[in-house]
Amino acid sequence: MSNLGIAKRVCALQGIRLRIEVIAICPYCDTKRARIDISTGKWNCGCGKGGKLDSLYRVVESDYLLNNHKTAYWDIVNNKGVCK
Repeated sequence: MSNLGIAKRVCALQGIRLRIEVIAICPYCDTKRARIDISTGKWNCGCGKGGKLDSLYRVVESDYLLNNHKTAYWDIVNNKGVCK
C-alpha cells in the first residue's frame, strides 16, 4: 500500500479530514513557496499572493507554457557565471 493510502486510512480511523498540500513554484516571485491546498481549492505563497486554483492555473499556463518561462528559470538557476 502506498504512503497516501496509509495516510487516508489513518485519517479515516481517527475521524479527521485528510488535508493534502502541494508545494509549487510561485509564478509571481519565482520561489518554491506556493502552497496548494487540494481540499479547499486555494493557494497562497509567502510573497503574499494567493487565490483560487483556477486563477493560478491560468497564470502558470500563460507564463510557463506559452512563453517557455520554465526553460529560462532553470537557465537562471543553473548559471555558474562562466562565459564561453
